[in-house]
Amino acid sequence: MTASPSLAIRGHTLLPIVQGGMGVGVSAHRLAGAVARAGAMGTIASIDLRHHHADLMEAAKHCRDKDTLNRLNQVALDREIKAALEIASGRGLVAVNVMKAVDAHPAYVRQACASGAQAIVMGAGLPLDLPLREAREQFQARHGKLPDYVTACVGGGSNAMGIFTAFLNDTSVKLVGVEPSGEGTDKPGRHAATLSMGKPGEIHGMKCYVLEDAPGVPAAVHSIASGLDYPGVGPQHSYLKDMGRVQYESVTDKECLDAFMQLSRVEGIIPALESAHAVAWAMRVAPTLSKDTHILVNLSGRGDKDADYVAKLLGI
Repeated sequence: MTASPSLAIRGHTLLPIVQGGMGVGVSAHRLAGAVARAGAMGTIASIDLRHHHADLMEAAKHCRDKDTLNRLNQVALDREIKAALEIASGRGLVAVNVMKAVDAHPAYVRQACASGAQAIVMGAGLPLDLPLREAREQFQARHGKLPDYVTACVGGGSNAMGIFTAFLNDTSVKLVGVEPSGEGTDKPGRHAATLSMGKPGEIHGMKCYVLEDAPGVPAAVHSIASGLDYPGVGPQHSYLKDMGRVQYESVTDKECLDAFMQLSRVEGIIPALESAHAVAWAMRVAPTLSKDTHILVNLSGRGDKDADYVAKLLGI
């Protein structure tokens, strides 16, 4: 096997590896610092890092306005960068991924630079995944038919659009997007069920369904899964809701945790907390369906990133 050439970035000789794109639940100081220590570029996600710090989460409970949450996230970002640099011990590079879709991204860039980040990676945010047509082909090959239901979690909605796209023209297949109802949709600021509880509006330059406190003011949101903690949703989902092609449901934090543990124990598959929302909906509806009904659940992420957090929540 031929070795890949090293990269030279800002006076550092690096392995041609950039760790990133793994979500805020895992792209924090431990992983980024370890990757940098190994001689590559480790990346810290800049948004919602408060979830890694109990004191900041406690502060967020008492004040959920957008400015406070951004301030707490920047405090967390400062801590994460400094901790990653300590682990890296002068090797590799510690970078910060800043999403342009976040309205406060200039402040995150300034914070990252002030805290000693050695590189900034700019991402557009909320990308649309490639359609998962292989899921359609593999299901047909295995079962000789299409699934009766296809379900996926929905935050911004990219993973759901990826798998829904392959089945949009198959009218026999029911498509179900699953949003986070958090601690209950009757509790403002404690859920992120945008399509279920929001209304048409604009956010981050796009027209879509939005959870708002007032016209043009995004509401505080909550989900046990940081990847679903968003007051808007992709315009494609808004369109599919309005045309009635996709059914949108929601599950609570508790249902999500139960599904996370059940799938892990029964199948040995640890789902991301985001994906566990779709698993939870499937677990809820399956007992009401006939035994020959097939539900295809899109597991869009691995749960090893959430294992420590879940263990802490459950006291195990």
